[in-house]
Amino acid sequence: NRRTLHLGTSVTFRNTGDEQQRFFSRASSAQGQVLVDTGKFDADRELRLGFELGAVRDSLSFQTETIVATTGSGSSVGDQVFWSTYAMGSYVLTGESRSYRERVGAFGSVHPDSPFWSAGAGAFETVARYAILDLDSGTVEGGVLHDWTLGLNWYANNNLRVMLNYVVAHPESSGYEQIAQVRLQLTL
Repeated sequence: NRRTLHLGTSVTFRNTGDEQQRFFSRASSAQGQVLVDTGKFDADRELRLGFELGAVRDSLSFQTETIVATTGSGSSVGDQVFWSTYAMGSYVLTGESRSYRERVGAFGSVHPDSPFWSAGAGAFETVARYAILDLDSGTVEGGVLHDWTLGLNWYANNNLRVMLNYVVAHPESSGYEQIAQVRLQLTL
């Protein structure tokens, strides 16, 4: 698992039965305010296409994904196309490698070689991420959001992770939102 290449695609079609859709987003934090928002617009169907690439080579990992969403209706608004993409890189400072879960086709956690409670320091990982979301299409002007994240993860053992993230979000229509957050994750 110290060298992995992952390629993936996804397709989702929804006939909402509803005559309206809405797309919105916050910064890369569940606590932030909504920064871009299409508001409700006429659409009764949605098609999403996703493309992803991920790679691990020893302590270095890279991930990127792009999603394109098209909506349509019989109204005068017409079809809309929205898209988002992100690129993320990480490096495990203590030499471990990011795991890969073959059964679900997803990258997992870092498992420390020297867990904290076994006289070790655990594992430390640095992370950088950039994302862009474009919710402007035709007559729908939801905005464009740029989002940068720098992070440090400490894996005390296989069940406990502490994450420190600094996020800068920039909706093109206004200023910047800055978020510092700490998260504790316990896996049982």
